[in-house]
Amino acid sequence: MWCIVAEIQVEGFLHIQYDYDVTGIYGHQAELTCKVETEINKVIKEVKWYKLMKDGRKSVVYYYEPPRWDTPGLNYYNRVELADDGSSLVIYSLNRNDESSYRCDVTVMANETISSEIPQEMSVTMQLAVFVPPSDIKLSTLSSGNNLTLTCRSTRSKPSADITWIITNGGKS
Repeated sequence: MWCIVAEIQVEGFLHIQYDYDVTGIYGHQAELTCKVETEINKVIKEVKWYKLMKDGRKSVVYYYEPPRWDTPGLNYYNRVELADDGSSLVIYSLNRNDESSYRCDVTVMANETISSEIPQEMSVTMQLAVFVPPSDIKLSTLSSGNNLTLTCRSTRSKPSADITWIITNGGKS
C-alpha cells in the first residue's frame, strides 16, 4: 500500500500538510489529515469539510467557525469531529458510503479583532478508501475417515479476500 504525503504553500506562510490517499476499515475510524501551519500571528477562522459526490455536488461533512459554529453535516451527526489540531477530520464507524473524495477548505486571518488583512484561503482534496473485512466465516471439524466437502465464501469483502487452502498431514503442509 502506498502513502503519498503532500504539502502546499501559498503566499503568507500558509501550509497544509495532508495525506492524499487515506484508508480505513469498515466499522472503525479514519482520520483525514488537513494540518494547517501558518505564521504565529494567524489563527484558523474557518474550516469546511466536504464529501465530493460523483455527480459533481458536494455534501457538507463538517463546518467550523470559532467560536460560533462547530457543526457536523446532517448525515454525519455523532460520527465526525475535528482532531486536536483543529482542522483534520475524524470519521467514526466507517461504512461503505464513506468511501469518496473529500475536500478541506481552510481560511486563516490575523489574530486581531479588527484587521484590514485579506483572509488567506486554501483547499486540499484527498481520497478515502474503506476496506471491508470478510464476513460470515464458518469453520467446522471433521472426524477421521469421513468424507469432506470444503466450501469457502467471502462475501462483501473489499478488496476481495485472498483465500489460501493449506492441507496439513501430521504437522506437514
